[in-house]
Amino acid sequence: MFFGDAFAGSLDNLLSTHPPLVERIKRIDASFDGTFPKVKPVPAAEVGGTMETPAAAEEIRPGADQQRTAADEFRTAAEKRRRAPGAKTLLLDPTGMAGRIGLPGAAQIVFASALLEAMSGPVRDASHEPYSARAVIYALLLNREEEMRQKQLADLKSRVEELSYRETVQMAAEVDRLAEEARLPLVDVTLPALKRLSPDQYGAFRDTVEALVAADGKMDLFEYVVQAVLLNNLDLHFERTKPPAVRYSALTPLVGPLGTVLSALAYAGQESPAEAQRALDQAAGTLGKAMTLLPGEECGLPAFDAALKELAQGSPQVKKRVLTAAAACISADGKVTVKEGELFRVIAEMLGCPMPPLTGEVHA
Repeated sequence: MFFGDAFAGSLDNLLSTHPPLVERIKRIDASFDGTFPKVKPVPAAEVGGTMETPAAAEEIRPGADQQRTAADEFRTAAEKRRRAPGAKTLLLDPTGMAGRIGLPGAAQIVFASALLEAMSGPVRDASHEPYSARAVIYALLLNREEEMRQKQLADLKSRVEELSYRETVQMAAEVDRLAEEARLPLVDVTLPALKRLSPDQYGAFRDTVEALVAADGKMDLFEYVVQAVLLNNLDLHFERTKPPAVRYSALTPLVGPLGTVLSALAYAGQESPAEAQRALDQAAGTLGKAMTLLPGEECGLPAFDAALKELAQGSPQVKKRVLTAAAACISADGKVTVKEGELFRVIAEMLGCPMPPLTGEVHA
């Protein structure tokens, strides 16, 4: 999601989610002495590239004024969205969406900085510290229905330290005010801090997350997203799991799982089966294959998750085709709901492809 230190300069403080560069290098190479030698730049003509002009550099490094403007606009829009009924959608040009995987541009960086600046100070600060970042995740997982929330809090109190419990309760009020599309970016912000937990601390944290999700006996989309994005990343970091091995170099053996994933995406953003079929047809067009929309009960979250785990065993070329088809599916009607965006993010994450935030004007 590119919520780390992307560029030097004006974004350093706003997007600082990692230790200093020297410390990061020393963790990899203990012999590094912290010195960065001066080097002579290679002329662009020698490498067949184009030298970046100062004007071009200014275009891709948004300054403080641009960040403040974006943040102000985002906060205003977010407040309107919280008051407006109905599903929220991102109106955007989906062209090349899959091609931006791992390559955030200026729009994504400004949008990311605006999302972070729109969050309250306590939430931002807490998300950067391992101890407090756990409370941020716990607060995000609290049910909006009061009776179920109290049940979750009672269980949480029996599992965590008193300070962590109090911090979660305090954080819950701040998290409840977040715009819907800011929840997943907040999860991303906590990742660097949570990676600094000890293995035992992570084990306890992981158990608590799963208990909060299981409290009501069912899993909603956001709970699934948190588990898929957060725990998938952390399990790899703490070596509880390994990246899936490549088993498929062609798409043909994966048509079944792909149909499940694309059907789920089609239902997520469309209001009728006919519209969902049209979205699926657009996705199928990128693959050169005809596909039939599965019944809704055959592409719920358990089936969606199992299908993604199969697709994750595809080669990079196969994964690219999957992401291209998924992007075509969610953008079939020219708009992307928050639900569609979160599902697309999960697909990219499970396939091992970092996804910058979708940007655009959000409407109710």
